[in-house]
Amino acid sequence: MKCTARQFSDQKVCNRCGHCWDMNDPDPPKCKTDKQIKCERAIVARNMAMKELAWLGNTTKRRYESEKQFAHRVRKGLRDAT
Repeated sequence: MKCTARQFSDQKVCNRCGHCWDMNDPDPPKCKTDKQIKCERAIVARNMAMKELAWLGNTTKRRYESEKQFAHRVRKGLRDAT
């Protein structure tokens, strides 16, 4: 696919593939193929999903521990059950 770079001051930026280079660069980078872009987006999506799962796992573990501590305090009469 053709590069869609636009000039901003003394730089060129391609919104499609994310490359950025100086206007005076004698060897500008080649645009990524659609397959490369699709693969990178899939990797980013997978990494975001893994981070979200890790966050949910930690949140669930903290919630479980706090509920266990609350139940222990109620059994000992240190806190009312309300």
